[in-house]
Amino acid sequence: MTTRQETRQDGRELVLTTAWLCTNDVGEDYTMFVQLFDASNTQRKPQADGPINSLPVKWWRQGDVIVDERRLVLSDDIPPGAYAIKFGLYKPSTFERMPAFDADDKPLADDALKTEISLTPDP
Repeated sequence: MTTRQETRQDGRELVLTTAWLCTNDVGEDYTMFVQLFDASNTQRKPQADGPINSLPVKWWRQGDVIVDERRLVLSDDIPPGAYAIKFGLYKPSTFERMPAFDADDKPLADDALKTEISLTPDP
């Protein structure tokens, strides 16, 4: 699978939009995880898990593009600054993560995709 993501801040919410391209038939069920880390690599929000869109991953077929949008509500104790969002897929029955690779086909740490963001103060 390959993915493309976009993140935007809407007040105290982060909106993460991902587009997943299925490069092979999956045939197994997976759940998406999303984690927020601060600059010291401390997880700042409980992991948000859930299905991707409304189509179970086990039904995805090669060539399918699935778009998903997640809204992460930020608590008031999360200050403005630099953060990383890590996300990926895992099997809910075993918690085993689906292997994740970069554009050069190199394995990613923790089998997680990562995007850097900057949180700004509320207006």
